[in-house]
Amino acid sequence: MRILSAHKEHGPGHAWLSMDHAATPETALIIERETDKDRYLGSSGWQSVPEHLPVDAVDGGRMLLGPSIVDHLGEGDFIKITIAGTGLFEEDFWPVVPISGRKSSGFGIVSSKPAADAHQKTKPSDLAVNVKGSGSNKSTAQAGEEANAELSETEAAKSGQFMPGETIALDPSLIDYADPSITEKPSARISRKAIVGLAVFWLLIAIGLLGWYFQPYLLAGLDSFSQQAEQAPVEEPTTVSEPSTPPAAAPDQGAPEHQMARGRSYWQQQMMNGQMSGQELYQASEETAGDAELSDMSAEFLRLASNKGYAPALRAYAERYDPTKPNEAGASVIKNANTALDAYTRLKAGGDANAAADIRSLCQFLEPNYYQDADARTAVDDYCR
Repeated sequence: MRILSAHKEHGPGHAWLSMDHAATPETALIIERETDKDRYLGSSGWQSVPEHLPVDAVDGGRMLLGPSIVDHLGEGDFIKITIAGTGLFEEDFWPVVPISGRKSSGFGIVSSKPAADAHQKTKPSDLAVNVKGSGSNKSTAQAGEEANAELSETEAAKSGQFMPGETIALDPSLIDYADPSITEKPSARISRKAIVGLAVFWLLIAIGLLGWYFQPYLLAGLDSFSQQAEQAPVEEPTTVSEPSTPPAAAPDQGAPEHQMARGRSYWQQQMMNGQMSGQELYQASEETAGDAELSDMSAEFLRLASNKGYAPALRAYAERYDPTKPNEAGASVIKNANTALDAYTRLKAGGDANAAADIRSLCQFLEPNYYQDADARTAVDDYCR
């Protein structure tokens, strides 16, 4: 779509419109703009329903648009022009075109073209002006409006147009009227930066709400990750080294002070130290296993030793939770096939020749309960298939 000013040929308020479609003198246009209210251009200004607007003339492939259209459009307005009765349309920005409603040469200003009924409201007799004489200070309109300019007697006499005290009538067509239907309020468009800022603001709020809602799950995941990191196997040297802190000899029955040193507080300190090797942890588990009050600590020492990858500890840990193995005398343990299979698998990876047979045996034990027991089904899927 090409729009050129035609004010040199037809005066202000005229423009040539060229579209990639044939046009005839009977061609009518539908013009609309980007707004939520009064979207379509009509004969009296912008309105809410479309209207067919005739073109003034056709010159070859060009259509001449008159003041009824041009005076309502300003520079930079994004408009859509549709040929009425067809689905053919084009869109573009309105260029600089002089409008007929301005006496100045300013371009792109909203037209001040008079409304359709402006001349009907004011009659010539209502615009009779009393020219200032010797005793008058202002020229007044009988319609109750003040005249826009005041001429002195000398200027009037020199002009030769009227005499003091003479009453003249003004042609309403010579007076510019401001058409309130053309004057538009500035469009309340939000800048792109403001839109991006609002989007980022609401995104941060959404992230904060999601973080607050899923906080328990996140904490549970972190705890599970820390436990897996703690259970990561640590390779032990092939040769058994002497423990850095040799275990103390069995307490002497005649030394009660030494017996107290091996009590619960002692083993708690050893466990919290975190410097014990897998072998030392396994020895501590064996040493505390015979004391009923320390049975829980014995089980924890065994778990920590298996996490270190110490083979004897892994073997004892696997058999402790293997449902096919009997409980140790006096021990009360809830069997767990997943735990046992995990330990057997690590033993097998470390070169234990019997671990593969243990895994097969335990898998055969679980297979009959595959469809009835969810834990058995999980264990078989993870370790047996």
